[in-house]
Amino acid sequence: MAKKAKQTEAEKVLCNIFKRFATDLQAEQEGRKYYLDRDTDAYILVASYKRNKNLQRENVEILERAEHKGDDVEQEFVKAFVRNCVKGWNNISNIEGEELPYSPEAALELLVQLPDLVEDLIKFASDNENYRIEEIAKN
Repeated sequence: MAKKAKQTEAEKVLCNIFKRFATDLQAEQEGRKYYLDRDTDAYILVASYKRNKNLQRENVEILERAEHKGDDVEQEFVKAFVRNCVKGWNNISNIEGEELPYSPEAALELLVQLPDLVEDLIKFASDNENYRIEEIAKN
């Protein structure tokens, strides 16, 4: 087995752990754009799922209530996610094609009807890559 030649200081390659792991805490809280259609600039602004303390607390409460009542919790988890992670949207319409202004109430009403979209939003919100510090990630 050949021995690996010792690297000189000029040849040394370092792993930038900030590029791999640093996230923008403001973006995690305020949200990043999940594009539905880039041509029309239609997006939903989604906060991070992983470090969202309010969402974690609410999910624990939902589970505790369900243990006592035997409730089906899936809809409650969806509502908690929407309340805590959906921060806004742009160029979204209702079923009739009319513009639907964002409000927390409108988000709940709309998204509980679209479980596939909510599933995609949860995946987006759970992926730290979506919240990386852009200046570092570009390098």
